Amino acid sequence: MKTIKNLTFAALAATLLFQTSITRASDQGPKHITFQKCFVADADDPFGGPFVGTVDGDCGVGTVVAKFVTLIPGKAIWRFSAEYTITTPGCSFKTVCAGIEDVRTGHIVLNGVVTEGDHVGARVQVRAQDNADLTCSSGIMTITPRK
Repeated sequence: MKTIKNLTFAALAATLLFQTSITRASDQGPKHITFQKCFVADADDPFGGPFVGTVDGDCGVGTVVAKFVTLIPGKAIWRFSAEYTITTPGCSFKTVCAGIEDVRTGHIVLNGVVTEGDHVGARVQVRAQDNADLTCSSGIMTITPRK
């Protein structure tokens, strides 16, 4: 009888161990955050100010602040990098992303990495659309953990 109890306990422990691993794996899947942000003038900012707005999605409702790190304007394509600070109850982090904006269409594509907070080291992709005067944008940020 003692052997059966030990085997039953061992089987239960193994089942719980594997169940925990499966749960953790599903928590690590890609997260999607939608955002809307607009330019806020700041005379002390070397680029004139940040973009500030709201986020929603897999991390909950919160705020976003996006600050230019570099900006290289072109005739049709602008190259830039930016630091995004996302603050929500479900996950808060900073990410640095770089990419392009087609100023003819307002389409933005950036790629980067989470540098602080939840999901450090995860890959980030931003796909957004600017409004006609390039003062506001909305889009989706996808955070994909590294394996």
